[in-house]
Amino acid sequence: MAAGDLARVLRERFPGLGPVLDTAALAVNMEYAGPAAAAGSPAGGEGLRIRPGDEVAVIPPVSGG
Repeated sequence: MAAGDLARVLRERFPGLGPVLDTAALAVNMEYAGPAAAAGSPAGGEGLRIRPGDEVAVIPPVSGG
């Protein structure tokens, strides 16, 4: 499954996550899939395939100073 596909599944199963995923990034095994993946874009994270045992992180926007 591509990272973008996972974002679409999460939105379907957990509608309340939509606003979080709108501004979040996804990472698979510590490699960013990019913002398009979290948005559920068909092109989002196509290069990052999620396999059994992989670690997936939903990373909200952060800022620092």
